[in-house]
Amino acid sequence: MLFGTQCSYDLMALQVCYHSRDFPVGGIILESIQSAIEHSKRVICLMSNDFIRSEFCMLEFLAAWHRDIEHRKHRLIVLKWPDLDLDADVQLADVSQL
Repeated sequence: MLFGTQCSYDLMALQVCYHSRDFPVGGIILESIQSAIEHSKRVICLMSNDFIRSEFCMLEFLAAWHRDIEHRKHRLIVLKWPDLDLDADVQLADVSQL
């Protein structure tokens, strides 16, 4: 599952999930996120400074990570953006509070 805001297309048989297109209008966002994760073959998280500052992005990441652990499958793919600076932007103790 990839989240984006502009046009959608398939890339090497990957389908992109866009919240503006694929989540029901007026629906509960957390339920939509959980459903999208559960129905995805893979979840790709692009870890950037903006990503780790976003509560919803971190909830998406943690939901996908917990699903991997619960089902003992490795479907979460984490890509680190080159300028990601965990020391300056987030402390790991803060992530456990989500």
